[in-house]
Amino acid sequence: MKRTIIIIGFVALVIANIFMITILVKKSSTKIEVTTTNQKEEVTTSEKEIFIIEIKGAVKNPGIYAFVGPNVMVNDVIQKAGGLLKNANTSNLNLASLVSNHSSIMISGNINVYSIIFSNSSTTKININTADEKALSSIDEIGAERSKKIIDYRLKNGNFKSIEEIKNVDGIGEGIFEKIKDYITV
Repeated sequence: MKRTIIIIGFVALVIANIFMITILVKKSSTKIEVTTTNQKEEVTTSEKEIFIIEIKGAVKNPGIYAFVGPNVMVNDVIQKAGGLLKNANTSNLNLASLVSNHSSIMISGNINVYSIIFSNSSTTKININTADEKALSSIDEIGAERSKKIIDYRLKNGNFKSIEEIKNVDGIGEGIFEKIKDYITV
């Protein structure tokens, strides 16, 4: 009983610390310089959203990192985590793809690499803009054939702007979308 109370107290303390760090980071107003191809502009971090992203697996320093968003690429997260380990497999990973706030990137050394997005609920969501064929096939109703069509559509048309856009993929209509919408994200 005493051990359970200590564990609950520790978890509550960790959650409170994460909450306070998030608030402090969001309220900071440090000036940064943004360089585009033809101009420089000064912005404050309070004008940009803070992205909290977890990276784990075959990177030197797995962990949770904060970024000034929204244009955070998978490669940015990998670099902030110290880079890849020698056994990392990035053959199926788009290093230039943008990540969502509160996402978790798993870099594997032995199997295909894909990004999994965790929602606030217990449901795990697959990012249809970064997932490889194996990850997409793991979604009920998708399978190998539809996952190939999703990737072909993505290569031809660019990243999906919303999950509803997946209905434009041949073989995915309103019925399939209703069955998979709780398991996908962009």
